[in-house]
Amino acid sequence: MTPSKPIQPLAHAADETRQIADKPQRRSFTWDYKKDILEQLDAVQGEHGAMSKIIRREGLYPAQVATWRDEALKRASGDFEPSKRGRKSDPTRKLNLRIAKLEKENAKLQQENYIQRTLIDFQKKLATYLETEASSSN
Repeated sequence: MTPSKPIQPLAHAADETRQIADKPQRRSFTWDYKKDILEQLDAVQGEHGAMSKIIRREGLYPAQVATWRDEALKRASGDFEPSKRGRKSDPTRKLNLRIAKLEKENAKLQQENYIQRTLIDFQKKLATYLETEASSSN
């Protein structure tokens, strides 16, 4: 067995000047860049490993490229609308707020109705009592 050299980590010149940001920055790509990458990938379509090499070189993921292809097809067909980032609005939110408001109002009205019925029952009983007292005193 021949003695082998110990494996040394590769030293990159960029490592010394590279600075890490406090907060990671999300990469964004222009449509021209995406189109250029897709054209490069289409040019090497039949070659073994060439597409992977381009994707690795650019620091991309195959799923990203697949999404870009779908976007390119949609742009070509004319029904492309860029999706908005962030939380999607809940279409039932307004309806749910209205339902909650109406339920609160309903509970309040039911409480008022209960109080009014109690008062009316009391007035009826008082009227009956006063009538019996008036008829008994005559």
